[in-house]
Amino acid sequence: MLSSQLSRSAASARLLLELADERELDMAACLQGTGLNMGELAEPGCEIGSAQEERLIANIVALVGTDSDFAVAAGRRYRLEIFGMLGFACMSAPTLREMLAISLRYQDLAFTLARARAEREAGHTYIALTGSHLLAPVRRFAIEQCISTVWAAVAEIDAATPRPRVELVYPQPDPTDPFEQHFGSPARYACAIDRIGYPDAYLDRPRPQIDPAALELCERQCHDMIARRRARVGTVGFVRELLSRAAGPLPSMQTVARDLNTSVRTLRRALAAEGTTFREVDESVRVDRSMTMLLNDSGSVDHIARALGYATTPAFVRAFKRWKGMPPGAWRASQRRQEPRGAVATPIKSAV
Repeated sequence: MLSSQLSRSAASARLLLELADERELDMAACLQGTGLNMGELAEPGCEIGSAQEERLIANIVALVGTDSDFAVAAGRRYRLEIFGMLGFACMSAPTLREMLAISLRYQDLAFTLARARAEREAGHTYIALTGSHLLAPVRRFAIEQCISTVWAAVAEIDAATPRPRVELVYPQPDPTDPFEQHFGSPARYACAIDRIGYPDAYLDRPRPQIDPAALELCERQCHDMIARRRARVGTVGFVRELLSRAAGPLPSMQTVARDLNTSVRTLRRALAAEGTTFREVDESVRVDRSMTMLLNDSGSVDHIARALGYATTPAFVRAFKRWKGMPPGAWRASQRRQEPRGAVATPIKSAV
């Protein structure tokens, strides 16, 4: 699961609840276990924890089932202005390629719970998504919502945008394709990866009437917003978030330092000042991720060991026995015999 320490704008939660209300979902069921209420969410500048929004989505998925229409409909409602300074930075980008790059550079200011990266293939640039850090009921929703949001954002900037290539790992829904229903173009299903892509030639076309000074100002504001959030939760909170949201094996200390725009030496000192080390934070995240995968995935222990980046399965088993006092297979069996326990909500925070 995501770190519950890091905050995010409540605008996304409000949008989800507005759509849920229009579709006559039970509001109390949507909010159950989140620690949220409609009055506080309506306050300007309200921020919530990532884990709270994850619980909200899990509640919605429990009500709507595997129907993808809600996720796609929600993503289509996002407009660039809802992202605040990040949205203004995107609108100031000289090309759509730079717009996508800005979105990835500051994706922690966006609302998606999925993690995104750029990749190029056969004349197209794709935004590839992963939800391996999310609970299974939330994963598909977050990915479909994010793809829908990217599509809507690009179309908002350029009404003549070509239809993107949308590829999803899930089988085709029955009876209708929600992407075709909402955007007029179908997705491809049962693919190797979840992603949305546009032709390189289209992304590289210069956009007219762009103000470089406005872009610089917006990016500086985005950087400052992340710095303020980092100050609130400390270096440990941001390192945990980067590790928790990583696709596949956890990144090294060198990679995390680069993502935080600092040196390994400075990162090591900052963690020491907060009473911990990178190795301790890394191990804590591995414990959380291993338990999540054991409870929510049907894969073998071998598969989970590889996904966590262990060279061998015995190495993972030894580590897990050190954490929980029993092998991972035995721990999974013991947990499945117990009643499921709800997620612990985090308090609502005011924006800085």
